Amino acid sequence: MVSPSLAASAAGWFGVLAFVGTIATARGLFQGPATKLQTKGGKGLSGLKERLGRLASPDPSFLRACRLRRGLHGCGVWGGQPPQPYLSGSPASQGLSPRKKMRYSCQGLGKPGESIMARAIRRPISVFLAASLGLAALLGAGPAFAAELRWTAPTGLPTLAPHALPGQDQQGLLATVYEGLTRRTPALTLEPGLATSWRSLTDTRWRFSVRRGVRFHNGAPFEVEDVVASLDHARGPGSALADLLAGVRRVKPVDSQTVDLFTTHPIPDLPERLALVPIAPRDQMGPDAKPESTKANGTGPFVVTSFTPNGPITFDVNPLWWDRLDPALTSAAFYPAASPAERLRFLMEDRVDIALDLDPEALPALRNAAGVEPLTSGGARTLILGMDVVSAGSPFRDQKIREAVLRAVDVEALNRRFYNGMATPAAIIASPAIAGFPRAVGMRPAPDPARARSLAGPAGRPSPLTLDCPSGHYAHDASLCGAVADMLTQAGLPIRVATQPAEGYFDKILRRESRFYLLGWQPATLEIGASLSSLAACPQATRPGEAAEPGPGALNLGGYCNEEADRLIRRLNVTTDPVQRQAFAARAMLMVRDDLAYVPLLNPPVVWGKRDRIRLPIRADGVLDVRAVTYVRAGT
Repeated sequence: MVSPSLAASAAGWFGVLAFVGTIATARGLFQGPATKLQTKGGKGLSGLKERLGRLASPDPSFLRACRLRRGLHGCGVWGGQPPQPYLSGSPASQGLSPRKKMRYSCQGLGKPGESIMARAIRRPISVFLAASLGLAALLGAGPAFAAELRWTAPTGLPTLAPHALPGQDQQGLLATVYEGLTRRTPALTLEPGLATSWRSLTDTRWRFSVRRGVRFHNGAPFEVEDVVASLDHARGPGSALADLLAGVRRVKPVDSQTVDLFTTHPIPDLPERLALVPIAPRDQMGPDAKPESTKANGTGPFVVTSFTPNGPITFDVNPLWWDRLDPALTSAAFYPAASPAERLRFLMEDRVDIALDLDPEALPALRNAAGVEPLTSGGARTLILGMDVVSAGSPFRDQKIREAVLRAVDVEALNRRFYNGMATPAAIIASPAIAGFPRAVGMRPAPDPARARSLAGPAGRPSPLTLDCPSGHYAHDASLCGAVADMLTQAGLPIRVATQPAEGYFDKILRRESRFYLLGWQPATLEIGASLSSLAACPQATRPGEAAEPGPGALNLGGYCNEEADRLIRRLNVTTDPVQRQAFAARAMLMVRDDLAYVPLLNPPVVWGKRDRIRLPIRADGVLDVRAVTYVRAGT
């Protein structure tokens, strides 16, 4: 066994020899060709600079292999091509930071057959690699720390097509590859993404400034035309994101760095909506283009290397990304697992670094096991009981019956039983984590079974009602419904529970064929106006069997309609002044609460587990932000 001191000494001498060797090599590699290279544009280095300046884009195959090792500020080597010195005259380099310039210097400067390339290929690549390692040893640097980020979540991606998926969880997974004009911080505030700034020019015109120096994974430059094509595709037929951009009537480039969005009516939360719309290259977004379902070409921090629909996905770090990741990250892998117990097992066995959406009951195990830690947060989702308040024969047309349900359900007991006391009792149809939450109306009355029995009538109801619930979609959903049914039955409202898998369940309630149902609601834009508009605006369809129509009231499945509240919601949706919006939201939410349009239950917590070698903030919307993952180094 070699002693550490002897190994260090040997490494140091190796570094000296290798560093001396690389200087000798560099003289032959970069000085020699300058005296021999002949080009049409000139002689020597001036001719080389001119030729390099005419190169417009990198070679994609070389790009994929050129891997930046961030701690060395250098480039990987492939195919016999060593890194070339950066020449600031190249037009493709304009707008890049010094660090990006060093990255860009990897990307095919020169073409096969040129004298400098031919000479470079003949040079032994091992000399350069040895010199880099030797210099690190000479300067006292230890071996580079490289890590693969692995995580698990309940569901995977059925496709990589950027506009085919409406779910926020799936959009969060796609955000490892694609980016929007805006994005969320870990605290859920909005910040610049592919747009550096934005402003409203009029009530129906927004202007976005596009970020410079960004490249897609294949090396193509990101340009305004990509924004126009992507947004046109996202709001077009067949897009799962069309509802988000339904009010956008035109997307127009202003110049090479600016794009304007024209709307049919004021859309105050348009920047929030654009955080959910991935931008892809225009050649994939045109009217005749068909986006790849198994390949992805975005601008995000990771490049997909393998993809299985609804299965594992592997990634490499994108060396061209305009933002920063932890330098230790070199690759990533995602593994879907439907069962919380299976996700917990993956974490405990060190098969993943992060496990999302765990059961609160797993907290003691996470706190007591070596090498793992829990992460918890109040959630942005609200669990509510929806009721048919308009159909003939529905008992919930009577507000007394709706109040009986409210008084009979002990949400604190449900919290202790299913969430270890970590959930937040809900008084309204929005979570405190949602922007614009009106705290003044967030008071819930205490449970009162006696009052519930008197409201239900002296003899109660002779026949049971049916509470429809999904099975396995929300944590403890079927058991939660069973506990609610027991509380209502004891209060004189006999209830039977009908559960079914999520796909069939949501098909049923979206056709308005349920009179009493459980729904978990989290607005995609994380803003109070979306909650009121979707759940409480007067719906366009009210009869059973009618599918929900896009637009206001799309998820108002019980048919509730208060015309005064509806007017406030519609004014809220077109008002840009924050103070007025807050006032409209509070007044409308108070009406919805007092009308008992829904019976809110709880805001469930977000529970994750992680290995103790990483740090990351937890988001209230349950989305993993890979940008925020950092690794714990020795001594930190």
